[in-house]
Amino acid sequence: NTYLDFSASAKGYALDVIAHFLHGNDISNYMIEIGGEVRCQGQNINNNVWKIGIEEPNMNQVGGNPFATVFVKNRSLATSGNYRNYYKENGRIIAHTISPFTGYPISHSLLSASIFAPNCTLADGYATACMVMGLEKSIRMIERLNGVDAFFIYSGEDGTLKSYTTAGIESQIEVL
Repeated sequence: NTYLDFSASAKGYALDVIAHFLHGNDISNYMIEIGGEVRCQGQNINNNVWKIGIEEPNMNQVGGNPFATVFVKNRSLATSGNYRNYYKENGRIIAHTISPFTGYPISHSLLSASIFAPNCTLADGYATACMVMGLEKSIRMIERLNGVDAFFIYSGEDGTLKSYTTAGIESQIEVL
């Protein structure tokens, strides 16, 4: 009675395969989205950089409101979170992300990890890793990586939503 879901890495990889195909056919302006993972190359039809919304992590809605918008050019963006796939047991929320260290669902303040990277396989993997590690460890990891940036949404001690943005995307992101 065990079920394993590998969609954490499959969507990012599939997106990279499509981007490789488009690049191989000399298509230089596109935005691909698969299940919330995104690759933006070049510009949109209005000759503007692609503007992508990052959803507010809200457990009470199927489709949430935007929490922030970000301009993405020639990069991939993957977001992981525990606000859609979870269940409640005895009034407690059980996240779908399982810690490989403990074998139990994770429990920490990080609600959403949006990772910007050169390809979506990398962004997807780091987004999932951040959801396992939590806010502080994720910040330390991402800050050491070249070409990788992050936008984290987390729950403050008072329960309000807060965010953290790495320096590489600060000028491209707007918290709403």
